[in-house]
Amino acid sequence: EFDNALKFYNLAYEMFSIDKTLKEELEDEYKTLLTKLGQLRFERGRRMFNNTNYIRADQEFSEAINLLPQIASLWFHRAEARLHLYDLVGSYLDFEKSTKLDPTFMAAVERFEWIKSKVNPQGPSMPKRGRGKFLARTNRQ
Repeated sequence: EFDNALKFYNLAYEMFSIDKTLKEELEDEYKTLLTKLGQLRFERGRRMFNNTNYIRADQEFSEAINLLPQIASLWFHRAEARLHLYDLVGSYLDFEKSTKLDPTFMAAVERFEWIKSKVNPQGPSMPKRGRGKFLARTNRQ
């Protein structure tokens, strides 16, 4: 039943995407469709997460974010899924986005503070260049 509803909303979304004039004429219905489709994707992601299928949960949360990027809880839930996949940088960035969208979302704020102490999102820094003495010595040998 859930999958059938998702198929229906996906089909309607595709129809709006193809016919731009229809999308403009039915602006409110289109927004409602995006919201409902995003909610369905979120619900499917939550179910996948609860069944420890974190890869599929990440995919579903990503689909929901593509539809509703302004919803902080979507970013938070994808961050949690990515954390279970050991994608610490992805999780860091999603927790950060969630807290920027809603600074009062305390679960996201707390998780972001926690992960900030664990992750450097820029990755390892490159060593500073010296005068090349080591390389020069090894080339002479």
